[in-house]
Amino acid sequence: MPVRCLRGDVLVIGSKYAYSFGRVRALEALLLDKPQFKRMAEAATAEDVIKILSETSYAAIPEDADVSVIERVLQEELFSVYDLAQHISPRRDITDLIQMKYDFHNAKVILKSEIVSREPVHLTPLGVVDTEKLKKAFKERIKDLPAPLAHAVEKARRVYEETGDAQAIDFVMDSEYLHAMLAQCGDVPFLKEFFRFTIDLENIRTFLRCQRFDLDFEKAYIEGGTIDVKTFMGFEGEPVETIINAVYTRKYSHIVEEGLKNYEETLTLSEYERLTGDFLIAYLKKAKLAALTIEPLVGYILAKEREVNQVRLILLGKLKGIDVEKRMCDPYV
Repeated sequence: MPVRCLRGDVLVIGSKYAYSFGRVRALEALLLDKPQFKRMAEAATAEDVIKILSETSYAAIPEDADVSVIERVLQEELFSVYDLAQHISPRRDITDLIQMKYDFHNAKVILKSEIVSREPVHLTPLGVVDTEKLKKAFKERIKDLPAPLAHAVEKARRVYEETGDAQAIDFVMDSEYLHAMLAQCGDVPFLKEFFRFTIDLENIRTFLRCQRFDLDFEKAYIEGGTIDVKTFMGFEGEPVETIINAVYTRKYSHIVEEGLKNYEETLTLSEYERLTGDFLIAYLKKAKLAALTIEPLVGYILAKEREVNQVRLILLGKLKGIDVEKRMCDPYV
């Protein structure tokens, strides 16, 4: 007899989670592992990297691929991930919202294009909403878009009209996306904690950027984390040790300490961002064996996105002659 559990008004059949779990476990075996990434990072040329990838799910990348071909294949890889999610996800409300990050990106592009009265360019087709439908909604009726996206666009427009600051569009859209994810995952404690960690670590990064470039942090602050905005305002003018000490009891304290000390020495946040990514992926790994939940599928989607970004980083780095080894992140497997 299938396991049954009640989520809101929807009766979820446990066998759906079991099927999703089985598919994800099989696909995890195809993810790139640390030795493969190490070989790619140490390869002499992009062609050598592509030869390594020929034994993987990225075999469609030809040896003489240029940037446009690489981007097309990587995009197709992500298309397959989200197509899978649409077919096997027992919680489309969560997996669709994860995919909607691309719609939020497209919305930012369109909002900024409105300011300069130009047609938007470089929209990604990876979102839930077709790009032509998205552009039509901006011209005719924003409320036709999915509710989280429509709300974010309306707020971003309003804030821009009040401030005249185009950068506020990025702040509002990014904040509203993470806040929507946190709200949607509120009944899944594991994912709720994951997104609260994400918000805290992003707020710390944003605070440092705002301090350095004299930007208004209160406008960029993302609600939903464990550190309130008043606490952040108390960090103004203080050394990074103040932030480090303030989070010493949290699970990510070592990330903040190491990342901020590196920032103090280099004035760049690249190491902090790398450490943040490693911490979050390590957290997601704990969900692998949670059979009758949505966590394994969410973990796989986010892991695959991270893998695609890493492959892109290595290939473009090799094509441009840039050493990216220090920017490499830990894989999911």
